[in-house]
Amino acid sequence: MDRGLRVIRAFGERRAFLTVSEVAERTDISRAAARRFLKTLEALDYVGTADGQRYFLKPSVLTLGFAYLSSLGLNEVVQPVLTSMLDRTGEPCSFAVLNETDVLYVARAYNHQPLRAAIRVGDRLPAFSTALGRVLLSGKSDDELRAIMTTIQLKRHTPDTIIDPLLIMNEIAKIRRQGHAFSASEQIFGLTAIAVPIRNAAGEIIAGLGVSTQFPEMAAKLETAIVPQLKDAAATIELAMRTNPSPLSI
Repeated sequence: MDRGLRVIRAFGERRAFLTVSEVAERTDISRAAARRFLKTLEALDYVGTADGQRYFLKPSVLTLGFAYLSSLGLNEVVQPVLTSMLDRTGEPCSFAVLNETDVLYVARAYNHQPLRAAIRVGDRLPAFSTALGRVLLSGKSDDELRAIMTTIQLKRHTPDTIIDPLLIMNEIAKIRRQGHAFSASEQIFGLTAIAVPIRNAAGEIIAGLGVSTQFPEMAAKLETAIVPQLKDAAATIELAMRTNPSPLSI
């Protein structure tokens, strides 16, 4: 099961077509195993091949993601809050969860403008270089964070990306104190973002809510004007999740 899902995740926007060898390389499994999993996924109608050499994902694979999203109840609980934040701020609002060392976007509200629409539901970004990711990591203990950082390569995505583990730990400690995360041009140059945590009834961080902007005049107001609104929105989601439990709130 694990390796089969890794094969599916090997595909992406810049790798829509993959050979058996490329799948094996990206998933760290043998060519024979990669071929076997691809054939199984092809029989299940999750992947297809046009020439017998290069494989691609088929629409049926969307049912896997839709089943997860439907189980979260996002349309009823989260999406109205995201849309309200978009209407009030004019800036995209995102709801995300931590997936291993990445932040996984599971719901978004945005205007259809080029850069703003660049991040979509299902996209993953490194947790250590994003406001949403850091607010999710702030729920981990320091020992857990140090252990995670020993397993990944901290990459510089822009000149402003923080890659020093000590500085990252300091940033996360600051997030715990103030209750929100802030990042500027660390993942995408020119993009500033803030994020707040979503907690379950036990006080554990289960998700994050964030707003981002590419405009300097709005960036200057994120922490002063938008953070209070974002915290109110997070409280609304938390209350709704406690009233209507989902897999996230457990």
